[in-house]
Amino acid sequence: MDYRETGLKALEAVGGSSNVRNVTHCATRLRIEVKDRLKVDEVKVQNVPGVMKMIESAGQLQFVIGPSVNESYQAVVSEIGEGVAGGQVDDEPEDKKGTNKQSIVVKALAIISGIFIPILPALIASGMIKALLTILTSFGLVDTASGVFTIITFAADSVFYFLPILLAASSAKVFGMSQGLAMMLGAILLHPTFTTLVADGTQALDIFGLGVRLVNYKATVIPIILIIWIASYVEKLATRFLPDVIKYVFRPLIVMVVMLPLSLCLLGPIGAVLGDGLAALLSWIQVTIPWLLPTFIGTIAPLMVLFGLNNCTIPLIYAQLSAVGYETVAGPGMLAHNISEGAASLAIALKSKDKKIKQQAFSTSFTALLGGITEPAIYGITLRYKNVLPCVMIGGGVAGLFAGLTGLVRYATAAPSIITLPTYMGANSNNIWLAVATLVIAFVVTFVLVYFVKTEDTNKEVKNQAVLDELNK
Repeated sequence: MDYRETGLKALEAVGGSSNVRNVTHCATRLRIEVKDRLKVDEVKVQNVPGVMKMIESAGQLQFVIGPSVNESYQAVVSEIGEGVAGGQVDDEPEDKKGTNKQSIVVKALAIISGIFIPILPALIASGMIKALLTILTSFGLVDTASGVFTIITFAADSVFYFLPILLAASSAKVFGMSQGLAMMLGAILLHPTFTTLVADGTQALDIFGLGVRLVNYKATVIPIILIIWIASYVEKLATRFLPDVIKYVFRPLIVMVVMLPLSLCLLGPIGAVLGDGLAALLSWIQVTIPWLLPTFIGTIAPLMVLFGLNNCTIPLIYAQLSAVGYETVAGPGMLAHNISEGAASLAIALKSKDKKIKQQAFSTSFTALLGGITEPAIYGITLRYKNVLPCVMIGGGVAGLFAGLTGLVRYATAAPSIITLPTYMGANSNNIWLAVATLVIAFVVTFVLVYFVKTEDTNKEVKNQAVLDELNK
């Protein structure tokens, strides 16, 4: 399959380069937000070669392609240019947006996806490096006092330390702001002089007579997103009212003069309080109702993936990670779900007598079990066969309940799978074994249910009905 052609065909179906507001991709989906929905060719968009399924969700046309999605994405970027790739929003007159009105929830989901998806590779790399380091130290292959340990540690931590700058860059594209200014605002929060004063905590700071709250912004999420959101409006106002002759020089100055006190005195502290409150709420849930989140996520994860809502947990994950060093929002529940999907596909592979179905089911099973990528399994097997989806939800829910009751946590981020089990290794030495037990429960429960429950290929039913209709004519 030529996945570059898939990307180009998808671009053609949505109305071409001139109709694209922004384009991003995740592990399996090419996500395109269009300017005018009426210009989308409904027939073409549903029949793009190489696409398993097309979903419209979170204000985006999402083409489910699979692990080769990056090839399609690069083909689209080569046509539309880097300026729109990654989530940049074009300024468009309000009177031309009538066909693009979206609910607040849909807009919020689109913003979250646009901000976090571009930086996910860096976050995943950080998580896997930490997992590798944990393995090396656990088996005595690396001394914690060695230079290798020191270098690998700060390499992994660098992403989280400078997370506000990464988020500033991706947020700038989403909110339509100059990336350079946005990253400068993120860098201000992490400047060594400021962080030293925060650590010392004895010297009072003020700017233009306004008191500056000393907050540690390392690894924070909400403050910088809030800052860039407001800064984008400041920049647009400056663009609108400044004469063209002086706009290039004075626009950056005005943005920084306005945003410096706003960031340090108001928006940053407000964002920090919101982030701390969110982390406190998640910690309270973890202590008071530990089974809730893993059971809920483990059960409904197929539906979240189906409707493209799985990315809505990303801000919660990193808010908790930055606050307490581990997360319970998605890691335990998604491990249960991903393994359940893999088990379901494997059961179908062993039950089916159709060679093509066997090949597809084995492939999607290994993709889910080893790679943590479940969309091929969901669209290729789970939704295709009757009774498989309930089995997957039961298996994921049971394993998620176990994970919640036993206190399973995740110390780093990566798509939950057999290969990424080391992300569950950390301060609690027993945590990895809880992850293994969760994996085994999810696999066994789902596999047994799918293997012994009656499952029917709905695609064959559709074909058989078409034959009967033809004969009855």
